[in-house]
Amino acid sequence: MRRSLLLISLIVAFCLCYTQSKAQTISAGAATAVAATTYGTASAASSFTISGTNLSAGVLVTPPTGFEVSADNVTFNSTAIIGGAGTFANKLVYIRLSALANAGTYNGNVVLSSAGAATVNVAMPNSTITPAPLTIAAIDVTKPYGTVLKDFTGSGVFTITSGSLKNGDIIDAVTITYGAGADARATVGTYTGSIVPTNAGNSTGLFALNYTVTYVPAKIIITQALLTIQVNTISKTYGDNLTGGPGFTSFTPVGLVNFETIGSITIAYSAGNTPAAAAGNYSKAIAGSAATGGTFVASNYIITYLKGDLTVKPAMLTVTADDKNKIFGAANPALTFTYKGFVNNETELQLTSLPTITTTALTTSIPGNYPITVSGASATNYIFVYVPGTLTISPAPLDPLIVLTFPNSFTPNGDGINDNWQLTALTPYPNCTVNIYNRYGSAIFTSIGYGIPWDGKYKGANVPDGTYYYIINAHHNNVRVASGSVTVIR
Repeated sequence: MRRSLLLISLIVAFCLCYTQSKAQTISAGAATAVAATTYGTASAASSFTISGTNLSAGVLVTPPTGFEVSADNVTFNSTAIIGGAGTFANKLVYIRLSALANAGTYNGNVVLSSAGAATVNVAMPNSTITPAPLTIAAIDVTKPYGTVLKDFTGSGVFTITSGSLKNGDIIDAVTITYGAGADARATVGTYTGSIVPTNAGNSTGLFALNYTVTYVPAKIIITQALLTIQVNTISKTYGDNLTGGPGFTSFTPVGLVNFETIGSITIAYSAGNTPAAAAGNYSKAIAGSAATGGTFVASNYIITYLKGDLTVKPAMLTVTADDKNKIFGAANPALTFTYKGFVNNETELQLTSLPTITTTALTTSIPGNYPITVSGASATNYIFVYVPGTLTISPAPLDPLIVLTFPNSFTPNGDGINDNWQLTALTPYPNCTVNIYNRYGSAIFTSIGYGIPWDGKYKGANVPDGTYYYIINAHHNNVRVASGSVTVIR
């Protein structure tokens, strides 16, 4: 038993001694700088050699920030395993700047490590990633005259015309500054270089670091604004003459900008403007053109003229009843009237119906003034104004015949005193006629002889208090016909 234990101890001691004589080591050659590159593009790779002695595993190669490594110069990653367990010599490590690294200068140590072996650092010289070139061009803007462009920061107002965005980068916004042509009063035309882009960027904040941006201005193109000029409806009277030409001011513009104004336009008539044009509406008979004056400039607008209507109103024709006179008891004279207002040398032959003329006076109407009225005329081109006249009835002239007199009032109130119109002067004339009229000339009492005096009634009803008129004829050669008034008082 003791011999066995001694043998085992000797074997273990031998093994330990052997192992201690096989130390694990990593060796490496010097690294050189990799070729410079631009952001978004991996650089060409450089290389250095490493060796391993008595290693229990391959060497883990960890590059500094910005670099990536490969064992075969094909597949690059953030780390690489070189060699394996045991001893190997002069294996190449390939190293390059990563396409994902931001622009800048990169250096630091490549760390070589393996379990049980001391770590080895390989210094990387300065290696450079320059910003990627990028050209951003503003987009041309077309706007109508009278609109305003304001500076702003946003997207959708530029294009990339040279270079490209890398690594999925985006441009969140570009600042756009507008120059000549942005104002509402800038006239129609092309303003080259008036849109200036600057300050392209994104939310990562590294855009300016990774790109060298060239900005290309764009132009503002100002087109004509749309302007509609509606010629307003105008009217004239039948018989008037209208002439076209410049200086017309009855119109409505729609689309003027900058508070501009138009002084006048030129118009031409297609119908309705001559003296002989019949009364009525002439649709779209007034055409406009050649707007001028005011503060607007015609070259800044595309102008559409909308025609206006022309309305011809009937002329006013006055028909005046002529005043007439007659003596009480005489027949009415012929009634006449006078026209005023015919145009175009026209006469009553142009009327479709002639006026009618009437009066309320009768042959028996008492002295006074009676209206003469005119009405009923019609014509296409005229409207009528009627002016009444007056028929004046004068009392019959006095003569040397007997003049009878009668009371000028009575009081039919039923008190037994003066209840009837007593005409004692008619007693000698049994064949007399008595006619009494109201103020409208209507007979309310008629009597042959005056056997029953008038009691102030008409058809059994009391007449209103007031003045009534009479004509009394004694039917005697020596007695003049009497006329006058009697007042009923209750």
